[in-house]
Amino acid sequence: MDLDTENVVNAAVAGLSNKAIAKRFGCSLDAVQNALDKHAVELLKPEGRAAILALQIERMKQLQSHFLRYAIENDDSTAGTLCVKIGQRIAALTGVDQPASIRLDINQVQPQDNKTNTQRMLEAVRALRNENPPDPDYEPDPEEEREKFNEMPND
Repeated sequence: MDLDTENVVNAAVAGLSNKAIAKRFGCSLDAVQNALDKHAVELLKPEGRAAILALQIERMKQLQSHFLRYAIENDDSTAGTLCVKIGQRIAALTGVDQPASIRLDINQVQPQDNKTNTQRMLEAVRALRNENPPDPDYEPDPEEEREKFNEMPND
């Protein structure tokens, strides 16, 4: 059975639940959901979105024109306010309400300190003891280091 997607969508728009739609058309809930999903996919394609947007803007322009005439002829501030709101909505939908200028924030990049916590602590201890950092090309002799370690006082 081929379910008429348009009738299912119209029933959903009218406020019927999926269960009521399934009962009305004598089909399963899955069939109703699939029909609604199919409609949504078609509706949300870029071409479909553009068509809906164009129709919506045209409808709003007609309403704006009607209420603008009414506002002017009857000196009705409520109708005038509605015209302003419609204009704002049209501007938002078309993107003309965006600011004309571009704001640039210039941030200066600070070089990252790639030292480990251990290296930073070692530098702090050396600074407190007024020691110079070791020569980066220096490779300690393991025997000398062992002797220095053994000569350290045990407190």
